[in-house]
Amino acid sequence: MPKLAESNYPRVRGTVVIAEDDDATRMVLRQLLIREDFRVVAVENGKLACEAVQRERPDVVLLDWRMPVMDGPAVLEELRSRHETRGIPIVMLTSHARVDERIIALEAGVQDYLSKPFDPRELVACIRQQLRWRKGLASDADVARLAESDAFRAAAERR
Repeated sequence: MPKLAESNYPRVRGTVVIAEDDDATRMVLRQLLIREDFRVVAVENGKLACEAVQRERPDVVLLDWRMPVMDGPAVLEELRSRHETRGIPIVMLTSHARVDERIIALEAGVQDYLSKPFDPRELVACIRQQLRWRKGLASDADVARLAESDAFRAAAERR
């Protein structure tokens, strides 16, 4: 049987879970990331986000601040409290752009914070940067050790 050329298969850069309650924004994010060769799991509330992250173990999570059922800060706290999900990079993507909210999110453990409306190029660059960071670590054990570091715990306690 002839071997198919590698280019016949889609190249997946990584898996992204999108937690966004606005249908239109969720659809735009999903289409943008699929076009950039990401595998996407998109959900509309925080509870479904936690379930999707547990099930999928994505490379990056895009998280809205305000959502029904469970808001972004509660999702962040839940994911950071579990050993198996605490090292997954989380990017807060929200219309909440006040400096105080950014500081709370960053100190609680998000890797980046982007404001809506967002520039698609900046969002893709941010996700790619998180993937490079994560792949730069030797293993998931290294990610878990980083998440358990004193600096990470101190930031979480300040929240």
